[in-house]
Amino acid sequence: APWEENSNYQNGRSPRKKKSRGINNSSNNKPPRKPFCLSLFTVLSIIAVLSNLLFLACQIIPLFYLHYNTEDDLETIILQYVLRIYLAILTLYFILGECEVPLAFIQHSQSLQNWMSRGFLYTFLAMLGMQQSSSSSSAAESENGANEDVVTSSWLMQELKLPIMISEWMLFGVGVLYMLLGICCMKRVKDRLRNAHREEWEEYNDYA
Repeated sequence: APWEENSNYQNGRSPRKKKSRGINNSSNNKPPRKPFCLSLFTVLSIIAVLSNLLFLACQIIPLFYLHYNTEDDLETIILQYVLRIYLAILTLYFILGECEVPLAFIQHSQSLQNWMSRGFLYTFLAMLGMQQSSSSSSAAESENGANEDVVTSSWLMQELKLPIMISEWMLFGVGVLYMLLGICCMKRVKDRLRNAHREEWEEYNDYA
């Protein structure tokens, strides 16, 4: 009302104006669109999770088919168990990091938060898997059918050969890409885009 505006001016206060954040309270408003670059980062995380899951399955499944015939074979099997369990734990660690699980040892891990170190660990894991696959295949072939189950059953290695190779090269490719993105400081770009997108959604929900 006019007298309310005059009283505001007399008291030294300007009339109140409704804040506008660029999103008015209209039913025609559309929800904020996700930036294209942020979508690309999400796709990269999904590919990384899938490659880790495939690699994890290729490490866990052979554990149920390991056998030994002599004490020397037993030592080999123990080493295989330890190595595969270690790789499986490391893979789960990467999956939790990609999913950004709110755990202290994930959120404060420099090896995961720094994309260069994350990429290096991915490539290191892939190279370990390649070396393991090569050693397992050579050991199974060298037995000439007599003790072909020393490391794993030969048929199992044949069935898993393609999935293992795919998972290893996927991990290696993701690791190289993470290192390149880390060199370009793209982690900061992702965090800035994600924070801006989150703020847009908060504003949209407030005025929807």
